[in-house]
Amino acid sequence: MILDENKSYSTDRRRVGVFDAVSQSDGIEGSGGINQGNIEQADTPGTDVQPGDSSPGKLLGRLELLEKAFYGYVHGHQERLKTRFKESTELEAAFTEELQVIKRGLRDLAHQVEDDPE
Repeated sequence: MILDENKSYSTDRRRVGVFDAVSQSDGIEGSGGINQGNIEQADTPGTDVQPGDSSPGKLLGRLELLEKAFYGYVHGHQERLKTRFKESTELEAAFTEELQVIKRGLRDLAHQVEDDPE
């Protein structure tokens, strides 16, 4: 199942309770990636399910809605994690480089002080 990243989805949270619990535990909403948690009922056939309706078509529709919402969230979250990891790796490299420059400068300064006892 492929989600259209440019499409706006809306979710009926009563039907996707698992997704709601997952998104609350993350603490990050609306940043980049797929617009998780916004799936319209019209996007998935058989999603006009009422409580207590257990026909195979309705259950399959509910399952597809749950699947779409869950994977949309998970894949969006994975992309955000990849982006944060790349940013932190780049920041670490820049910090390490600057740290080495400062250490070299301090060593050179220390050697100059030792060599020039006035």
